[in-house]
Amino acid sequence: MKALLPLLALFMAFNVHAVNLAFKFEVTSSGNSMYACNAGLKHKPYQDRVCYERGDTTKSCNPAQCKDGQACNCVCTGGFTLGQSMSGDGEYRLDYFNAKVANWSDNGEAATNVQTMTKTALTNGYRFAVDSADAFSTQLLGLEFFLGSERYGAEYFVDVCFRATQIDYPTSYDVGYLNWSLTRAVTITDLGTSNSPDTHVWDLDETDDIWYTAKTYQDLAGLKVKSLLYCKNKDGGVTINDQTDWTDFNNAQAITFPSKSTREDLKGCFFRYEFKESNRDGLASVRKWKKQKARICTYSSANESAQ
Repeated sequence: MKALLPLLALFMAFNVHAVNLAFKFEVTSSGNSMYACNAGLKHKPYQDRVCYERGDTTKSCNPAQCKDGQACNCVCTGGFTLGQSMSGDGEYRLDYFNAKVANWSDNGEAATNVQTMTKTALTNGYRFAVDSADAFSTQLLGLEFFLGSERYGAEYFVDVCFRATQIDYPTSYDVGYLNWSLTRAVTITDLGTSNSPDTHVWDLDETDDIWYTAKTYQDLAGLKVKSLLYCKNKDGGVTINDQTDWTDFNNAQAITFPSKSTREDLKGCFFRYEFKESNRDGLASVRKWKKQKARICTYSSANESAQ
């Protein structure tokens, strides 16, 4: 046993060693954000007013045929200025919207500078919730349109902004180039109308009884929709600028617009959903007195796909 001790000590001496390394690195993190960011409303005026029989709104009439001292049951939109030009302001001026806006905040952060504003419709262009230049830095927390004009013909829109990740990607990105897939759709839901076949509408002069046929707001207004998609890359170049045609609403399903894709390193996009009441002419343009309500939902997606 004593002869083995020196050999063991020698073996242990040759196998004792150590290494130490200090290494520093950084992590950069940035995700995406999507939010409603602007809205607008307009209503162009009309060249001619519309006149209809009080007892039958499907029949037109001529108020000039009324004589002094005789009953006249002819109702006309606009002002009472026979044979003269008239502004007919009530036909388009009573449309407005409420927008609850705030400074844009990152996902999970509390909204700041929250305020609710009322904006009335313009006739020669859109009245915006916020200036277009400020839309990307603004978020809408609530939006509702109120259309009280005598005649259909209002046009309105909502913008959805998309902020892409702030990470910069090289063209040699090792899992394949970026492949943003951008999709959009819209639906409308009738929230109820009192114009049902079983609803009796109180006649103010009590001379006759009036009954209405059930129709939705989108049917009565001839509501149409179109969409605009606009995207820029990190260098400021426009990569997508797509606008669809006007489309009639289908009450049974969502309206899906053509999808777009790009391999550009995006800075961001905005999706615009624009709506118009197309029934501007003739008796169909007279807005129904009974209150109707609908909810419009937009669906916007920016997905980075491996395909």
